[in-house]
Amino acid sequence: MIRRMKRNRVVLYATIAVLCLLLGVSFIVHTQCLRPSISYYQILRENIAKSSLMEPRTKTILLYTNFFDVKNWKLSAETVGPDYFRSLNCPVTDCVLTNNRHHLDSMADYDALVFHIAEPWAYSLFEKVPTLRTPSQIYVAANMESPAHTKHLLEGDANFFNWTMTYRLDSDVVWNYNNVVELDAADDRAFVGPSQRPQWRRGAENYRNETLEELARRKDKMAAQFVSHCETFSGRDELVKEIQRLMPVDVYGKCGTMECPRGSPRCARMLTDEYRFYFAFEN
Repeated sequence: MIRRMKRNRVVLYATIAVLCLLLGVSFIVHTQCLRPSISYYQILRENIAKSSLMEPRTKTILLYTNFFDVKNWKLSAETVGPDYFRSLNCPVTDCVLTNNRHHLDSMADYDALVFHIAEPWAYSLFEKVPTLRTPSQIYVAANMESPAHTKHLLEGDANFFNWTMTYRLDSDVVWNYNNVVELDAADDRAFVGPSQRPQWRRGAENYRNETLEELARRKDKMAAQFVSHCETFSGRDELVKEIQRLMPVDVYGKCGTMECPRGSPRCARMLTDEYRFYFAFEN
């Protein structure tokens, strides 16, 4: 009798354990395996389709730091818009460029922030980094100088910027000093360089300009350089000294022995009338 009761108790416990296990498995299957599956590719396609249906809107770009000591980055005004870009014949004009941080209500409302990185972190970026940033907001690292003139360790920029804006042709935004254009070409073919494959106008081999030929014949000096930033990272001072061993190079400014007032029209005329070459080496 006692053995039978013990056996029945074991069977009861085993049955309860099996029922608990079945209930647990059923719960997991119902809550996890039978849930509607999420197609991330479908969500992506739906968002792309929605974005394509959205009306184009004007992008607002904030010049977050100064360009050295120039707050508006040498623009004609604190804020410029589509009319300004149309006047420059820009291919894209639906944007607003401003250095006014209060132009929009929130820092997160700007589509892109531009940082001038040729300055120390302590003075231009680190102490003034925005406290709010949206996932879609673009941070742009802008610099017209070589990497030697960022004035801070580039390692500190890792995972901070999305785009680059420099003189390099492989930058996201090419920011060069000047362009070469064809004055007589159609608008869509006017741009020549800087470019990896510049397309020059055909017929240049038959082009003659007697005024230029006469000017070239009158030149009686070899090369000149105007420079007051000495002992640079690039070592251009040493390069010029090596060249001077082979040919005459007149160096004007603090790094040389000759003088010509900065900004004087006489300097430009002197270069045009007297010198065959002008050295403009990166600092």
